Amino acid sequence: MEEFSDFSISLSCHSGISPAADTRTHLSPVIQINMKISIFAGVLLLSAALMFLGPENTDAQPNAQFANQHINEDMIPAHCTRAMNARGLAVNGNVCKAANTFIGDPLVMVRAICGNAGVPHNGGLRASNVPFHIIVCKVNPQGAVPPCQYVGEALNSRIIIRCDAAGNPIQFHGLL
Repeated sequence: MEEFSDFSISLSCHSGISPAADTRTHLSPVIQINMKISIFAGVLLLSAALMFLGPENTDAQPNAQFANQHINEDMIPAHCTRAMNARGLAVNGNVCKAANTFIGDPLVMVRAICGNAGVPHNGGLRASNVPFHIIVCKVNPQGAVPPCQYVGEALNSRIIIRCDAAGNPIQFHGLL
């Protein structure tokens, strides 16, 4: 049994063998090889499954960026500074972003503009059929360098967006 001492497993934790009993069992070389093959096969199978599934849906990335930059259902004008800074939209290098428009409606409603809830607009854009709750955040001239300070204005307006081929909003272009 001495030749198997380099590879052993503890049985006391999982098998119910009392600690007073011998808690180490030695495995034969055949079992050791079979275990290694099984582990290798499992890793290989998992790798193949991940390759088959591929990377995350790339359509979701532009949609997520659009949502971060423009969708805020709870937005009110007084929250402009907090929202711009929390979402990483305020600073571009060492200059404050001049303005950003937040849409205070769910992303699903904005996405619908890419379909029946919108109409074609100049240059492949889409215009909404109905007005949306809008908050326009503009940099405060006294806070134009970081830390950025913003003032907000609430509006109700139709919006213009660009959609990707999958029907997702990817760019905000303005108000009508």
